[in-house]
Amino acid sequence: KYDERTESVHEVNETDYEQCNTVGKEHVLFNDGNTKVMLTKSGFRHFISGNQSHCQMGLKLMVVVMSNNTKKKLIHSPSPSSPSPSPSPSPSPSPSPSPSLSSPSPSPLPNNQGVTRSSGAEFIGVMMWLGVMMLLL
Repeated sequence: KYDERTESVHEVNETDYEQCNTVGKEHVLFNDGNTKVMLTKSGFRHFISGNQSHCQMGLKLMVVVMSNNTKKKLIHSPSPSSPSPSPSPSPSPSPSPSPSLSSPSPSPLPNNQGVTRSSGAEFIGVMMWLGVMMLLL
C-alpha cells in the first residue's frame, strides 16, 4: 500500500524507466493506494514512482515474467537415451565400465523475445515494494 495523496505508480516504456520520466503520454497511471497489476502480456514491464525525485532515488522496478511453457520445456526436457545392455560375462575377469556421472546439459534459456508472463498472475510486489520504500524515505 502507498499514500495515494503523495504517491502514484506509472507503468512506462524502457526509456522513461531509465530517465524517470513521469509525464509520458503512453504511461498507465495507478493512484488508488493499493494497486494490483495483472501480468497477462509477454515481455518486460517497467514501473516507476510518479514522484520524480522518488524515482531518481531508486523507487522503480522492472519485471520479467516467463510463461509456464518455458518452464515446462526446461523441466521436461527429453531424458537421455538408455545405456546399451552390458555384454554377457566372459570367462576371464575384465573390469566393468564405470557408470557415467555426467548429466545431460539443460536446454538453453530462450532469448528475450521468448519471454512471456504467466496468465492470470497478480503482480502485488510493486505496491509492497513501493510501500516499503515510502517507509524508508
